Amino acid sequence: MSQYEMALRQYLSEFDGAKKDFSAVEDKFNALFHDKFSVTFEEGEDFSREDMKSMHAGFLTKGAKITLIHLRKIGLNCLDVKFTAQAEGEEDQTIHLVYTIEDEKIVQAQEVDSIGSVIKARLKSTLKVYQNMATFGTNM
Repeated sequence: MSQYEMALRQYLSEFDGAKKDFSAVEDKFNALFHDKFSVTFEEGEDFSREDMKSMHAGFLTKGAKITLIHLRKIGLNCLDVKFTAQAEGEEDQTIHLVYTIEDEKIVQAQEVDSIGSVIKARLKSTLKVYQNMATFGTNM
């Protein structure tokens, strides 16, 4: 298991149903999410790292509980993660994301809803790796 997989599992385990302040998990958040992190949801909404930090802080304040359904490595730098989020007074949500990893941190997330969208997100992630590699000079 890679470092970022362990970090993700540890971070998600903090959402155990107990109400807590975000400052208690901020170090884990910073160790897991890249400074350039962004997430795109199915509706086309894009959120920045700071938006996600605020959203997670709200979930922790409400005492949200996250139950991991699966976490699969599906490429060189890609994770397929599905979990259920439960918060008191709110409807349970099942969230399915494909994460792109860069520098051992999550740099991008894409919400998916079918195997086709998982494959598409994985291809986007792989393309990002090759684009990053192209920015370095070669000896050829």
